[in-house]
Amino acid sequence: MALYDALRPHNEMLDELYRDNVHLVFSLQKTLLRDVLPDLAEELSLEAEEAQKLDEWLRDVASLFRILKRHRFVISFALEDARKILVWRALSFSPVIDSIPPFLRCFPSTCHDPFGRPVLFTKLAAMADISHTSKHALLQGMELLRIHMAQLNTDDQRMDTDTLPIFQYVLLLDIGNISVQNLYQKQVDLLKWFVQEVIPYFPGMLASVIVLNYSWTHSGFWNLLRRALPSSAMSRVFFPTESELLEYFSPYHLPSDFGGQLPPLTALDDPLQGHVRRSDDGEKAGRISAFSNEAPNIPHTNSTSQAAAGQFQSPTSPSNPFFGYPVRYGTPVPTLLHGRRRKRDLFRVLARLFWARWKTRVVVILGISVAFIIRRISRRTSWKAIYRVLQTAVEHVMTI
Repeated sequence: MALYDALRPHNEMLDELYRDNVHLVFSLQKTLLRDVLPDLAEELSLEAEEAQKLDEWLRDVASLFRILKRHRFVISFALEDARKILVWRALSFSPVIDSIPPFLRCFPSTCHDPFGRPVLFTKLAAMADISHTSKHALLQGMELLRIHMAQLNTDDQRMDTDTLPIFQYVLLLDIGNISVQNLYQKQVDLLKWFVQEVIPYFPGMLASVIVLNYSWTHSGFWNLLRRALPSSAMSRVFFPTESELLEYFSPYHLPSDFGGQLPPLTALDDPLQGHVRRSDDGEKAGRISAFSNEAPNIPHTNSTSQAAAGQFQSPTSPSNPFFGYPVRYGTPVPTLLHGRRRKRDLFRVLARLFWARWKTRVVVILGISVAFIIRRISRRTSWKAIYRVLQTAVEHVMTI
């Protein structure tokens, strides 16, 4: 079972990391619920219902674990990232999910991989007509998957037993009947946007991507993925044969579309439908999307009003959430200008603060030092000049 052996180490690694760091997960959750959320609700003037939505997200232990893992279980970094996500969800995210993206299907809960992970299916040909106007649907699709996974972890009191929570999905990606050239021209930018702008708010939800109907004619598709995805993600992309797929899932967990013994996928229930919310509230349905053309209506707090004044903010500004590092306000949520904390940026800020604090004393000390050195040099120069004059006079007298 080559596919099973390839996926098992990653699954075992996640389980071991969770066991070793579960105390950090609940410590992070406690800090966010007790300290961060109340302050954020007051700062952004959130209504009770909006604060409740953020509270529900903080109860999702699997999401907090994935955030911690992304930051190598450094609490301070994970806390900062979680706060950024909370601000984004409060200001730029619509909680109303009124439909499922047409290209996305989820297998019933009884159909899972050998490690108990739920299975998704998408047909790439069905995504050929997706444009940038569909970004909101993609975003809500990710939220739908997060809610479904949280529900799976809650069922049967999973979190109170020895059974470990589910952290990731397995995606079956059918690339049959696609024009790779046409796909590249239309979708590569959207794929890059999805990886760079959406995945950071829903980190680590995919365990692997199993590509179906792959042939040598799709080599361009492989090159497309290699350009758009990071190498860490590419290491979890697999191209099994039909027999290898059946060996991994077993026929009893696969619809007949994939060679299994279950009814066709269209005849099976999609568990995602149970999480779709119908709402006639025009105000809620019209909440600002992160991907709408209009700028979000952000409450006028000190930090947001200063952010509106310019695209970048000083590293030493009191309202800078990453004090000591340059910040960009090109999005509703402030982000690091260079995408990470660079030591050179921190060194510049420390040097600037040192100069601002000790500038007068440093200038005085330097002035005194320079004056002393000049005086010493001038004295040595004058004595040498006198010595040379006397030596010349003596030599002149001796010659006479």
